[in-house]
Parts: sequence; structure tokens; C-alpha cells
Amino acid sequence: MTAAINLLALAALAVACIGILSSSIFLVLSLAGAAKFHRQSEEQRRFAEKRNKMPAVSVLKPVHGAEPRLKENIDSFFPAGLSGVRNTFCGG
Repeated sequence: MTAAINLLALAALAVACIGILSSSIFLVLSLAGAAKFHRQSEEQRRFAEKRNKMPAVSVLKPVHGAEPRLKENIDSFFPAGLSGVRNTFCGG
């Protein structure tokens, strides 16, 4: 009986050690990914500041017929003061 309890305790200890090891590996990989993301975002921010503008963005707005307040809704996507904004619409 005591041998069975000792074997069960040893199995539980092995499962706990495997869990701690896998959690530690996950933590290290998560921190490495966060550091890489932070580094890349800093590089992109510096690049955008050099060019003194933000990267271009495309906004797709589904348009179907004459919706109420369509012009105001579309204008809300593009705040005044953005330079180089191009509006392209395709209705069907």
C-alpha cells in the first residue's frame, strides 16, 4: 500500500515538474515575442517620423444605394487635416 502511494506521489511530482517546465518555456517565448514586437514597432515609428507622415491606410466601406446621411458617414472615416488622402468608392 505504501509503495502505491509513493508511486502515485512520484507520478504527481513528475506531472508538476513537466507543467513548470512547459510554463517556463512558454513564458520565455512570450517575452521574446513581445520584445521583438516592441523593437519592430519602434523601428516603424522612427521610419514614419523620418518621412514625417504615417503609412497609407485603405478603408473599405460597403455602399449600397442611397443610405441616409451617406456623405456624413463617409466623411467621418477621413478626418480633416490628413494629407494625401484619396477616396475611392465602388458601388454595386
